[in-house]
Amino acid sequence: MESPSMENVRRMARSTVESEPVQRTLEMTGRMTPWTIPMIVGGSIAVSAALFFSGRKWESIFVGLWAPTLLTAGLFYRLLVPSETHR
Repeated sequence: MESPSMENVRRMARSTVESEPVQRTLEMTGRMTPWTIPMIVGGSIAVSAALFFSGRKWESIFVGLWAPTLLTAGLFYRLLVPSETHR
């Protein structure tokens, strides 16, 4: 048996996901091709390398940290919202 507070958390999460702005965002991201996230990650790595070789070390580190963050966010999204072929 779950505590009442856990049920409240689930109810709040369900209402948040079912809200109109969240649904619009999920629909927009659902139209992305499978190569969108890897292309954005590759672009981040390329910009980071360009900044590094132009002598802007700290900026290159900052931009370079985007790659794992974006990749993780993309993978997390793909796990939560499967493609149409898997539904």
